[in-house]
Amino acid sequence: MKVKVAFMNLSYLIFLNEQTPQPIKLIQQLLYNTSLIQDDHFMNFSGSNCLKYLLLIVQRTDQYFKENNSISSTLMMDIQHWIIQTIRKSKKSLHQEITYLLKLINPPSFHLLLPVKQFIFNELANILLENNQQNTDFWDRISLLSIIIKCIDNDNLENYQLPYHSSAIADDNADHIIIDLFFFYLRRLANNAIIQPALINKILLSRLSKINNANRIPIAEKIFNQLKEFFILQTTALLLCQTNLDQHDQQTINHILTAVINQYLRIEVPVIQLSNYVQFFCSIITTKQS
Repeated sequence: MKVKVAFMNLSYLIFLNEQTPQPIKLIQQLLYNTSLIQDDHFMNFSGSNCLKYLLLIVQRTDQYFKENNSISSTLMMDIQHWIIQTIRKSKKSLHQEITYLLKLINPPSFHLLLPVKQFIFNELANILLENNQQNTDFWDRISLLSIIIKCIDNDNLENYQLPYHSSAIADDNADHIIIDLFFFYLRRLANNAIIQPALINKILLSRLSKINNANRIPIAEKIFNQLKEFFILQTTALLLCQTNLDQHDQQTINHILTAVINQYLRIEVPVIQLSNYVQFFCSIITTKQS
């Protein structure tokens, strides 16, 4: 019954969308393509497993609009909200279904624009953390990395690099978009955070959380270290741009600066070229002060 209700809600959104050409025809095609038109097919599912057909629904909807020379953007926005609403109604298998959806949006074959994927990722991450009282700042959400690792099928991450800007996502990252989404999610939260010395110190002292699959630990460590390096440099640079620093924190700040300089910002003499760390650190300060 829950699967029927979920699909009925989706059908209602299709009907309401004024840019959908012949909405009844699209709904019929979705019913046949997913085999959900067969009543006995519903009996094999529990929870909101209508989402298990999400890839098929998105692909068929996208194809339908192209065949009709129409724009699907507004309906795709409706579908992303439908996904979140459907997930929120699933209580017993919430964690399992969110993990499934995160796996689904990772491969390039899931044809949604990056901003749409980012919205879905952000909402799913927030739902996972809603009842976790330990998430008091953005870096606490690094705990999601253990789930992110489960969603990566391809272990070839030797050349993976964080995309410091969404326009800089490389082809090498195409199979690992979920890591990019996680990075952008954390960065957005960090940009809105109040930077305190205690937060930077917390990042400096942090360690990779437990990864159950031993084979995935090297991958997790690689991603974790890149995230840690980025946010140490970003938060330290932003801290130095503040004009209202508490003098009582000066000793902690000096300790942080010493650690960051020794680990990331050393400049070898003679200076031929500044390291990527130094360039990134300086660019943050320059951008903030301009």
